[in-house]
Amino acid sequence: MTSSISETMIGGLTSKLTTMQTAIDGKPSTADVAAAVAAVVTGLDVGDYAWSARAAKTKWLLCDGAAYSRTTYAALFAVLGTRYGAGDGSTTFNVPKSGGRTLVAAGTGTDAEAFAAASVNATTDVITVASNVDKWITGKKVRATTTTTLPGGLAINTDYFVMRLTATTIQLASSLANAIAGTAINITSAGTGTHTITHTLVARALGEQGGEETHSLTTTEIPAHTHNYTTLGGSGGVDYAVAGSQSAASTAASASTGGSGAHNIMQPYQIENLFIYAGV
Repeated sequence: MTSSISETMIGGLTSKLTTMQTAIDGKPSTADVAAAVAAVVTGLDVGDYAWSARAAKTKWLLCDGAAYSRTTYAALFAVLGTRYGAGDGSTTFNVPKSGGRTLVAAGTGTDAEAFAAASVNATTDVITVASNVDKWITGKKVRATTTTTLPGGLAINTDYFVMRLTATTIQLASSLANAIAGTAINITSAGTGTHTITHTLVARALGEQGGEETHSLTTTEIPAHTHNYTTLGGSGGVDYAVAGSQSAASTAASASTGGSGAHNIMQPYQIENLFIYAGV
């Protein structure tokens, strides 16, 4: 059996050994030396996460929001601080409480698609993109940029909304309502150069929590729509069928339907235990 160690691995070990030597030169505690040695041997750093089917792991703490000693777990406290809770305010701190939550990377993510001017059809207002299985869905908000000149009808620093047509074609709308209704922007020219549409995700800070498991739609979240009524015929206007005897103009409401219940918005999931490495 043969094995090899990459330059990256060697560099990482060298860095950790240097850190350990610096600690030794500064007369560290036994715990500090133990943590440095463990980091070299395992490749772990205090604050790293791990999934496990185990209920407990040596030198790891379950991410259940519990409070721990700032002295005993000084290295972990140095990483987390009071981001997830200040404990008793002086001698303890809290680890993350991640039960029932998915983990999302901190920062601001983007989805982008670059395409040549030749991919823009100014006659049909259609843009051809790479395979579009689930990247550019109807209603997704984007902004357009270009290396030269944007297609006629589009402007920089302006929000547009995707209208998915096929696996390789989209159109753009000026509003979410228009995207849902299928009303595309009139593109008057293909422009020149390479164009890019970009969807920017919301910036997320380390330790931030949010989201919900179920959601009840509000009136403003329901797509704009109309309801049909049964007419009675006649001339000079339209008469609507209204229950009871009416002697003057009146307004009628359509029959109510639906249960107003919250709907499940959970992605497919599997539950395991999440731990954070404490080193001691």
